Amino acid sequence: RQLCINFCNEKLQQHFTRHTFDQEVAVYKAEGVPFDDIKYISNADVIDLLEHKSRGMFRGLDDEVKVPGGSDDKWLNKLKRGPLKDHARLAFNKRDPGVFLLRHYAGEVTYTVSGFLVKNKDRLFDDVAECMTTSSNGLVAKLFAPDGPVGHVKGSKVTCSGRFSRQLADLMRMLDAAAPHYIRCIKSNKLKKPDVFEGRMCYDQLNFAGVFEAVTIRQQGYPFRNPLSDFYRRYWLASPPRVRYSS
Repeated sequence: RQLCINFCNEKLQQHFTRHTFDQEVAVYKAEGVPFDDIKYISNADVIDLLEHKSRGMFRGLDDEVKVPGGSDDKWLNKLKRGPLKDHARLAFNKRDPGVFLLRHYAGEVTYTVSGFLVKNKDRLFDDVAECMTTSSNGLVAKLFAPDGPVGHVKGSKVTCSGRFSRQLADLMRMLDAAAPHYIRCIKSNKLKKPDVFEGRMCYDQLNFAGVFEAVTIRQQGYPFRNPLSDFYRRYWLASPPRVRYSS
């Protein structure tokens, strides 16, 4: 479950990066705004590591679920010996053979593989799903409908990671079609108490999220972008008569 959550965070970070840096640079170039090239850390490689259709970790996990006699340790050993073994974002612990480490954009996370396959198989029995879809509660029926969030189809063997990836892809399509605005929240301390600020902890979160780079590139351009009509309505009295126009 935690791997899926962190995968979602990676996709959201990529969305932030694309809109904050790539599209910002495109606007500057289109409007002739001079700017210094800003270097930022891309997380495209760790996303590819997880979701690649043929060699990604999720694909390998799904394949292991289908293989007779598949197990957590066998999946991990395939990672250690397969094409991903030398990936810069992936590491293994020789002292503890049952774990692997991923270098996420927000820092390193260690995962214990015990129970991975069982959790990935997590699916409803057909009769339970059918019972839910015929519920008199409209919300419950909608949740378990074939096109709903749970999306159970009779006879389907969709895994937990497969279902999650599909729902995440739908979410990203919705975000891509929207006009994004970002609010970055940080944890000020590990104690979850008010008025306690751990400087290093706050700095690391801002640093890993690319906030410093985002502020830097915004400073180089024009961060306030009101439509010309709005600007004119507010300041037309201060403009020379020759540039006045009717909006």
